[in-house]
Amino acid sequence: MFFDFVVSARYSERDRNITRAKIIEKPDAVYPENQKAQGVGGKVYVSVLFSANGALQILGVRSTLSKDFAQAAVDAAKKIKFEPAVHKTSKKKVSQKMTLEYNFKP
Repeated sequence: MFFDFVVSARYSERDRNITRAKIIEKPDAVYPENQKAQGVGGKVYVSVLFSANGALQILGVRSTLSKDFAQAAVDAAKKIKFEPAVHKTSKKKVSQKMTLEYNFKP
């Protein structure tokens, strides 16, 4: 029997050993149509993994607003274009976890 193991490191956005992932394009989240009558505002935080291979993965969402706002923020986050973080010593691309903030105003 043979086993293949994949070991990967995820760096925090506060890690000083890497240069942060560079967000090239961050689309705004669209205010949900079905919420406009309520005139609610607030923030949604989306935890994202910017992978070394250029892929983006949504790790989680935190908000006190309805699920419609959370989904709008996730939809916007999925459209982000970025350059991966780079380890300062090895100069290799690395994966980095970041939390993004989306503001919704009525």
